[in-house]
Amino acid sequence: MPKAKVSRGSFEVGDVVAVPLGNGRCGAICVVEVHAGTPAKRSINFFVVEGSWDTTPTAVAKPEPMEHPYAKAGLLPGMDHVWKGWFSGPAPADFVVAGRVELSAADVGRYTGSQGTMVFQDAEELRSTLLETWRERFDQAALQAEREERAAREDQAEARRASERTANNTLPKMLGERPFAHWRGHWGARVVKAVHTAFRTATQDLIDLGETATRAKKAAVFARLMVELNALYDREGCIETGEAEELVTRIEELGRLVGLDNTDERLTGRREW
Repeated sequence: MPKAKVSRGSFEVGDVVAVPLGNGRCGAICVVEVHAGTPAKRSINFFVVEGSWDTTPTAVAKPEPMEHPYAKAGLLPGMDHVWKGWFSGPAPADFVVAGRVELSAADVGRYTGSQGTMVFQDAEELRSTLLETWRERFDQAALQAEREERAAREDQAEARRASERTANNTLPKMLGERPFAHWRGHWGARVVKAVHTAFRTATQDLIDLGETATRAKKAAVFARLMVELNALYDREGCIETGEAEELVTRIEELGRLVGLDNTDERLTGRREW
């Protein structure tokens, strides 16, 4: 067997590269295309090799591609189910070349097509994804338990944050906030300004009504807010699933402060988004 060589972050087409997973096992990828550039910008296309090893292999003969993780879920309709990938930047020193294969032009074309190619930010994201895939196949019970424990911790932390916010929240505080600012990068400043204006107006209207206002008058404020947000959606098409969840959450916060709830979408039922 040829001795494995240490990677310096530069691979050639046909290199079979061992990827230590961090749990004593190794996966592998086969390089199918190399894009030139500085070490920081160099990138490669590859397919993930079926199989895993107890140690860093010194040779891998006739590597077969692994099935794409999304294939079983039916998320690649009409596409090749081969697990193809891409990452840029230098590879860690422990990504070593374990073998070399000759790839035909047809192979290269099959494995470099953009459809179904998984894009990784860098080599370490590839490593962590291969580890999780290995655990899905061979350590599923422990992996699922970890996920449930992590989800429970996140839920508890979110519940604490929500409870603290509810306990300390006021209409004047909400009036001074600038939510949705992170929308600017995707939807632009005009949309963010329009949403801010709509919520500031509604919040100020609720403050002006005072605590003794009737439920009907308070509900009318939310009805007007829905009209404004619907009009914004009609103009800009800017309220997708994530944005809708944020809007509803803030509307419900305002509602709680004035004694109204959103059961059966009492506050948001007029929305068109």
